[in-house]
Amino acid sequence: MSTYVLLHGGWSGGWVWQQVADDLRAHGHRVFTPTLSGYGERSHLLSPSITLTTLVDDVINVLAWEELEGVALIAHSLNGAVAQAVAARVPQRLSHLVLLDAFLVRDGESTADTFDSAYTAGIQQWVDAAGEGWFVPRLEPAEDSVDAREARGRHTAFPWRPYLEPVKLGGLSSPTVARTYILCTDREDSPVDTAILASAQRARADGWNVLEFPSGHVPMWTAPQHLSQLFQALAAGAQS
Repeated sequence: MSTYVLLHGGWSGGWVWQQVADDLRAHGHRVFTPTLSGYGERSHLLSPSITLTTLVDDVINVLAWEELEGVALIAHSLNGAVAQAVAARVPQRLSHLVLLDAFLVRDGESTADTFDSAYTAGIQQWVDAAGEGWFVPRLEPAEDSVDAREARGRHTAFPWRPYLEPVKLGGLSSPTVARTYILCTDREDSPVDTAILASAQRARADGWNVLEFPSGHVPMWTAPQHLSQLFQALAAGAQS
């Protein structure tokens, strides 16, 4: 039996992992899908006081209060840096750090630093105009998209400040934590896709195990069982 902690990306929450979590549990594994402060069912806590440390503590507290060890910590998209920071602070609780189509930072960088500067400036303008200067407004997916079909109105705004703060990764080199980057191969020509491709290249350069997965950016919706199988294979490899 393996233990998984699955972190969602932007605009979503722990609910985004439901199909993958159900499949993992059906195979006898323990699965936790925490929702970070200000997101999803915790959107009532959205405030300008939420920092990167807040989000990191959200995850570390799950590990501590549930007394979890040997965890496969898997993070999607925007919250890759949150998972990296967790691994830096409590490597003793993890067996594997997995970034799924996520933005990968290096020590002292923010998530926003992984974006093209013009794209970051555009987000900041949106935040200033529609998010009171501190939150990223709710994103409405196209009506016929998989996002709209699966989210069913559950997307929420989220705090912008955590993604502007530099990440401290001094302890991430722990040899006890395996590191894997999963790159989804169905890409579009967009600033987000460009940043994700750059993150995968960084992962290779930094010695991560880099795998390709045949899907778009949200495989937890388009290929949940195949994604579950991959997670199980990765966890088994880390434990062997």
